[in-house]
Amino acid sequence: MVSSVVAAVVTRAFFGNHPAFPIPVEYGYTLAREVVFFYPILGILAGIVSVLFVRTYFGVEVLLRRLPRAGILIPIAGGLLVGGIVSLSHGRLVGFGHLAVQLDLFGHMAWYSLAALALGSILVTSITLQTGGSGGVFTPSLYIGAATGVALAGLFPSMHLSPETYALVGMEALVAGATHAPIAGILLVFEMTNDYAIVVPLMLATVISYLIAHRLEPDSLYSGWLRRRGELLEHGNDRDVLAGLLVANAYDPAPEVIGEDEPVAEFLNRLGHTGQSAFPVVDAQRHLVGMLTMADLGRVARETRSSESALVARDAARPSEALTLRDSLLEAIRRLGVRGAPALPVVDPKSGRLIGLLSRAHVLAQYERSSLGSASRGNTGESKTERPPSSGIPR
Repeated sequence: MVSSVVAAVVTRAFFGNHPAFPIPVEYGYTLAREVVFFYPILGILAGIVSVLFVRTYFGVEVLLRRLPRAGILIPIAGGLLVGGIVSLSHGRLVGFGHLAVQLDLFGHMAWYSLAALALGSILVTSITLQTGGSGGVFTPSLYIGAATGVALAGLFPSMHLSPETYALVGMEALVAGATHAPIAGILLVFEMTNDYAIVVPLMLATVISYLIAHRLEPDSLYSGWLRRRGELLEHGNDRDVLAGLLVANAYDPAPEVIGEDEPVAEFLNRLGHTGQSAFPVVDAQRHLVGMLTMADLGRVARETRSSESALVARDAARPSEALTLRDSLLEAIRRLGVRGAPALPVVDPKSGRLIGLLSRAHVLAQYERSSLGSASRGNTGESKTERPPSSGIPR
């Protein structure tokens, strides 16, 4: 943080406090329907284009891996392809840093030309980085987003929409969708423009783009590169371990159960005779009827002492969500937390019959076993770390 502040102060002392993207004095949105209609559409469009960017970027990598080893021919072919595409764009796909985003030029182009530039930038960036070229993905994201935003504005010429505004909002929406960093992108646009007039449409389009992109493509340009090399860092190591384990690895296949017609007097005798904290209630075919916890048993005991009712387990059981053997332990611990339950039944999804019980203790025990196993394998002295190629690191 200190180094960023010092760098900003020194730079502005020499060059002045000028925005990276100069914008007109008067611009913005003048119609309320832009906020409730056009900017949400831009968010949807940016989210879809973000997914296309991510999938194309990694798709080129997969395609190159399937090719026979061609050595120096791959960067040569990549350079020729990029050069050809840039020539077809009349040089509009290249530039120096953020100067590649030519807002004044974009505002005078037809929407279909801008759409072609957005697609061309996706292809050129992917080929460049995957065939040995050097560069990053942030500035291309700005370029693609700007072209997408101005193209949308160009679809409605009679509305007199400000192309500069849609370009800036499109930049951030594309960055948010492609990198899964919506807050960082909003702040970056603020800093690059020195303007807060577009905060409402900016946040709206950003959130919509991020949600759509994350739903359609779990990977971002950054996390996808790591995941393909065996590193899962988005949610921390604990969640990664649990996500990789199944209920089948941890559940108790022989829990103590209660028959649905069992009288209260009989199943209350189970209190204090087992370490189990929750009991599945089943019918004669072992189909799940519900669950009884220790707290439920205590409540039933108090009610039974104050009445003469012939209560059976079916009457006292509570409905319960069930797990299957193929559910992950991450999903299981989430359901346990949502319901506040000490354990959940495990059932056969086809027949509905009870096949076991999974408690928090089972999850914790399996997590500890897996963690210890990973640690012991990591201490064998063998290294499987792959050195990342310079052409594949998104920056």
